[in-house]
Amino acid sequence: FGDVGFNDFEEVNVVSEPGQNFGWPLAEGPCQEACDGLTDPWFFYGRSNSHPFVAEDLDAVPTSERSVFVGWIYQPVAEDPYQGRWNDVMTFGDTIVGFIRARNIHGDGPDWAVGHLPWITGWAQAPDGYVYVTAMGTWPPADEGEAEQPSHILRAVLAD
Repeated sequence: FGDVGFNDFEEVNVVSEPGQNFGWPLAEGPCQEACDGLTDPWFFYGRSNSHPFVAEDLDAVPTSERSVFVGWIYQPVAEDPYQGRWNDVMTFGDTIVGFIRARNIHGDGPDWAVGHLPWITGWAQAPDGYVYVTAMGTWPPADEGEAEQPSHILRAVLAD
């Protein structure tokens, strides 16, 4: 699950047993002191605009605000529109900055950039096997005189 940080880090945590304590409000990101009984995040990222997740996304919005999300873990279907490329893969990103990344759920290898879409509000896999994403059009609301962008639903497709 995505754990929005307070000042320094956004976390993705994995619940693997009952009673895990991910540290809030004692630790944010990797625990630095008094860590007995706390579970470190599966992975985390900082809030710097020079962080690779932000720097690699040419459409990223430079801001110190962050809000991590965890998307879907694809469930393969007989007629797989993703040709097996999303099996055992989890998506995650930042709602405010807009980057979307993917990572193997077994922790094998690095994560990779998938795309850019700010203000994601939901993910779902439909019976056709495709993943659909909803996003708010504009947040915060457009300034006076600016056109507000509509909310939308998108189908995730392979780029190649």
